[in-house]
Amino acid sequence: MNVSFPVYIMAFFSFVGWFFFLLFGGLGLFAIPIDWINDFRYRPKKKSRKELEDTKLELQKKNQELLELAKSLKSIIENNEIPSQHD
Repeated sequence: MNVSFPVYIMAFFSFVGWFFFLLFGGLGLFAIPIDWINDFRYRPKKKSRKELEDTKLELQKKNQELLELAKSLKSIIENNEIPSQHD
């Protein structure tokens, strides 16, 4: 059978593509259940009431700090002045 060079190249890459598809498709079908099992094993756990309260207090503290920072930035913008730093 006499074929042109572009047809030969397309057939060659088509064969190589199917080979890689079979290889990586098979690996993917094996990896999906493993990923699902690991997702289940390392899923987020329910926190205790004490952990939730501690997290809530930390977030409130960070929120208050951000509000103070925002107020100082607003005063800088409105007054064109730099307040003294206090730590």
